[in-house]
Amino acid sequence: MKTSGAAAKQSQAGAKSAASPAKSIKTKKQELGEGGARSNAKGTTESTMRRLDASKLMPTQYESERKPKGPEKKETPSHHTQRSKEEKGKGPAKPGETMEETSVVKQIDANKPPETPAPTTGELSKEAKEAAANAAALQANLLQIKIDYTITDKERAGFNMKEFIKKHFIAGAARQNYEVYEIHLILEKAMDAMKNSPILLELKCPVNICGDIHGQYGDLMRIFNAYIRSNSLVLAHRRLFSLGSVRREYELALVSRPAGPTTNKACGLPFKHRYLFLGDYVDRGRHSLEVIMLLLALRIQFPRKVYLLRGNHELSNINRVYGFNAEIRQRYRNLAESKALYDHFNEVFAQMPLAALVSGRILCMHGGLSPNLNSLDDIRKLQRPLRVVRGLAQDLLWADPETGTKGFQQNKIRAVSHIFGEEMVRDKCKQLNIDLVIRAHQVVEFGYAFFCGRSLITVFSAARYHEELVNYAAVVKVTAAPVDATLELSFVQLKPQEFEKVRRELEQKHEETGDPGEDAPIPSPGAPAQP
Repeated sequence: MKTSGAAAKQSQAGAKSAASPAKSIKTKKQELGEGGARSNAKGTTESTMRRLDASKLMPTQYESERKPKGPEKKETPSHHTQRSKEEKGKGPAKPGETMEETSVVKQIDANKPPETPAPTTGELSKEAKEAAANAAALQANLLQIKIDYTITDKERAGFNMKEFIKKHFIAGAARQNYEVYEIHLILEKAMDAMKNSPILLELKCPVNICGDIHGQYGDLMRIFNAYIRSNSLVLAHRRLFSLGSVRREYELALVSRPAGPTTNKACGLPFKHRYLFLGDYVDRGRHSLEVIMLLLALRIQFPRKVYLLRGNHELSNINRVYGFNAEIRQRYRNLAESKALYDHFNEVFAQMPLAALVSGRILCMHGGLSPNLNSLDDIRKLQRPLRVVRGLAQDLLWADPETGTKGFQQNKIRAVSHIFGEEMVRDKCKQLNIDLVIRAHQVVEFGYAFFCGRSLITVFSAARYHEELVNYAAVVKVTAAPVDATLELSFVQLKPQEFEKVRRELEQKHEETGDPGEDAPIPSPGAPAQP
């Protein structure tokens, strides 16, 4: 029997340094922003990322998770608080402090980073605030967190990882029932797998690269089981987008249900085909637990086939608000059990890799580039766990491309990290000696989008992400040409069944009113005309 200790509390200083969800998701541009590129007749590019009302993206069942507006009132301790028997004889309390408070401080002092003292006069400079936030983040990341859970020897001996994975594929997109010990056991093994993985993964093609999943378990299973109907569905624009070649083209394959002996797997099962996921596995969707449990199990069982990067929703201050915490509490009503599960997940997330290099030429991350990224060694030098992210780590999870941006600028839409333009993409690709950047983090209507002359690709793998935006899901397939080893990219799209219906309704609305509305589809940059 193995029992770990009680969970230690993280500091307020560490929590303050991360971007608060209340600030990071409060405008129409908040989570979706801009960042793709539309190809016009002259071959130039412009930003066409989808913008939606962020308030509509918040599931109603998670309304209780939102923090109340306005500053919280701080309770002033009374000087007349009764002293406990244990504290009698220890001398008078300090001014403004009760004996009970003194006792509590002494108990948790070893696990709590010191708070940044408030300035006596005036306000801190921008540099001082930045230094204080960085110091607080460092202290939070150095904490020793212990999770309280128990797994018996019998439970350990009886657990079969292959059978655990198999039942997911047999049941398809159906909801799974997990025992508490099963989750903790998977998380234990996942923790070891993440710690033993470098923070910058290096893998070779062929590989399927997936963007945000966001708890849409059905889409994950569709990706693994998608077929190409070559006998009845047109493979539009059958061309190759090749790195290192004069031909800057691409291949598109629409996927559908199996249709006889002529069907072929679009992406393939993760037992046989390599996958790289770019983060954001949880939140917003209804089956975050199934998504993350299956992917972690696959990572453990097939370490050379399945690779997982961290997204911004694998940050505790984000997934505490946008659905994952509420889902765990709803499914595991015992407060102590649900808290231990939630804390254990976030400890695993804190150990996840932040970026991947494919065949030495394609840099992948969830967010984007950073002014602090001048060498790939800058990523390799980052230390884990990263419970609170700052600087380079924050940009790898949060940054967005923005057409026309000069250099790196503060991301005012998200209130965290940076935005960057075409010039920075070209400069960083040259500086890092890479050909292409593939990232996720933003929804695009047709599942993928180009930016900066196809030097950057945004991929999004959750279809129908929002009920008013019937977007495709997509997967980027990277392969090597058999002759000269040129890297070739193709795109697999998963089309929502109601796409044409919603599109016709919006077009009809446009014809009647002359105004398509803010939710009208915007053609994805680089995406071909739909057949």
